[in-house]
Amino acid sequence: MRILPLASLLLLSLAACSTEKIYMKNESTGAIAKCGGHSMAFPIYATVASAHDHDCVQDYKDQGYVRVQSPKS
Repeated sequence: MRILPLASLLLLSLAACSTEKIYMKNESTGAIAKCGGHSMAFPIYATVASAHDHDCVQDYKDQGYVRVQSPKS
């Protein structure tokens, strides 16, 4: 009977994981873009999500965006 509560706790803890939200701003236009903030159900997805976030940030940097702390920055 102890397995069910343990399994439930494990699933809840894994489902609560997410990557950092990263905001990018185009200083010329004021446009805001968001990278990251992906919810993860399995730890293996963390590697994929992290790589995707890095690529997303790099793509926006290539377009002249800079990282900001919040979308209001």
